[in-house]
Amino acid sequence: MPNSSTIQQSVPAISSTEAVAKIGESLADLNLYHLQAVRYKWLADTIAKFVPTGSKVGDIGAAPGHISRLLKMLGYDVTSFDFDPDQDMWEPAGVIGFAQRLRNEGITVVHWDAEVDDPSAVPQEASEEGTLDGVVFTEILEHLYRFPFASVRRVGHLVRPGGFIFLTTPNRGYGWFRIKALFGRASDTDFELLKDNFPPHMRHVWQYTLKECCEIVEAAGFEVVLKEVRNFHLWTSILSDGTISDRWQPSSLKQFLKLPFALFLLLFPSFGSTVCVVARKKRKK
Repeated sequence: MPNSSTIQQSVPAISSTEAVAKIGESLADLNLYHLQAVRYKWLADTIAKFVPTGSKVGDIGAAPGHISRLLKMLGYDVTSFDFDPDQDMWEPAGVIGFAQRLRNEGITVVHWDAEVDDPSAVPQEASEEGTLDGVVFTEILEHLYRFPFASVRRVGHLVRPGGFIFLTTPNRGYGWFRIKALFGRASDTDFELLKDNFPPHMRHVWQYTLKECCEIVEAAGFEVVLKEVRNFHLWTSILSDGTISDRWQPSSLKQFLKLPFALFLLLFPSFGSTVCVVARKKRKK
């Protein structure tokens, strides 16, 4: 971990709110960004609580690079891990690919697949040789096809003892998913969107509860220090001036219809949309 003088020198010049906004200003395709901006800010603020600025942080499944760029902007030493970093499906034709953009901004990009084909090839015992102070594993778990325990264990080997994993994934118990199930509708990627438009890894293969996510990271040698279910997208909307709001706005009938659901979630937070887990890698005794 960086010493105190290094941390002092790398205090970010901008806030997480400003950094998230700057990312949006630089993108040609804003659809994904608009949906995820609130989660990005939560991640940045949460990482800052556990990992000092200037530390080494890995972004697992980094495409389209938004989180890597955000953390770099905030002063972290970022390595982006992705199974196919030079594929160009994330950007419109003629726009620089996300991996090259990251390299241009001084971010290390590594070809690395979180998917594990043979779980016996991933050691059960947590590695002491990891070098990262933290890894971001956000909205990746639900895309894994084969062995989630082994995949998270492999991610854990990248982290030094005492380092952290920051995991988010859709909540299997989300209230809206339960309502859709009553009407025979799937809770993952819209089936009509699949066809030839999406490669298999783009679909949500499986979704997990908060308890299951805690069990997965604990089996990888971590101890949970924060666990909660949040609603990053409930109020997300684009205002008339183009800014993003994560608060209720009396702008449409849809916003008014969300109020009873929001009240319900206050009473029963486990029905929220996103599982969030922060865990610290255990040190050997």
